Amino acid sequence: MADIIKHPPHYFRFKIEPITFIMQNEIPYAEGNAIKYICRWRHKHKTKEEQLGDLKKAIQYINLLIEQETQEKGEVKLKLTGKTPEEKAEEIQKDIYKHQ
Repeated sequence: MADIIKHPPHYFRFKIEPITFIMQNEIPYAEGNAIKYICRWRHKHKTKEEQLGDLKKAIQYINLLIEQETQEKGEVKLKLTGKTPEEKAEEIQKDIYKHQ
């Protein structure tokens, strides 16, 4: 039986495994994830819904890149929360103290 952790068939069908391409080219996280989801969407999942889910994930990473590139310098907001990293960190800190 093939080792699906080390040798997932949905990646090893390519001449170059996506992770190898991503790492050897020092591609940043969001770009790398978009590549990963684009490469596997047809072959990892059996249902159309799951396949489309991978395409939607790729779109999410591309949208995050677009958002990052169109913000004013120093105005980074987290897409999922709509908060700056500092605001999110403060919220997390308050939540930690609230549960102590």
